[in-house]
Amino acid sequence: MSLATIHRQKTGKVSDKWSSYLDFYDDRFFYLQDSQVSILEIGVQNGGSLETWAKYFWNAEKIVGIDVDPKCADLKFEDKRIEVIVGDSKTTHIDSTFDIIIDDGSHQSDDMIENWNVWWPKLNNGGLYVVEDFHTMWMPGYGNNAIRFFSGFIAAVNAQTKTNHQVRRLEFTNSIVMLEKGEPVLGDRLITGSVAYVNPDVIGIRDGK
Repeated sequence: MSLATIHRQKTGKVSDKWSSYLDFYDDRFFYLQDSQVSILEIGVQNGGSLETWAKYFWNAEKIVGIDVDPKCADLKFEDKRIEVIVGDSKTTHIDSTFDIIIDDGSHQSDDMIENWNVWWPKLNNGGLYVVEDFHTMWMPGYGNNAIRFFSGFIAAVNAQTKTNHQVRRLEFTNSIVMLEKGEPVLGDRLITGSVAYVNPDVIGIRDGK
């Protein structure tokens, strides 16, 4: 079942998502849907999204939510894989690592950056890190230095030099930033065919001449 369908049919605890997010996640997460993934969501609110993730990732190992609101401590879930931690995401420590981390927290620019600094090291290789509601960077009162911060990883992906960040992929869509963890590899240059009438030099590159 798609995430969009699960969200639209949901009852019980409220979950608040823009429709374009659901389509984006269905496109990017479908290959992980049956896997034993571990998920961290920063920003729990009413707890509904944790239930949505639990149903979508039916084989997930654990689903952890962090929220600064002490009321979240009273949230109860039938699914034992779901755990809620009350605290500031920028200072909370968890020994576990995760395959998917979603920042749906304060949406303040400084918090987005600090959350990334804290939790990116806890993301497993090949894992996905998502920042939601990035449109707040163009709204009063949220700050906007996260625009420059995340766009700076364009160089990490494309410069063909080894970095400490290990950002394999960077993707921007409407109100979402997604980063995949891993070494960016351009791969081998593959030159095929035998007719190079316009630019014969490319044959020499292929043949090492």
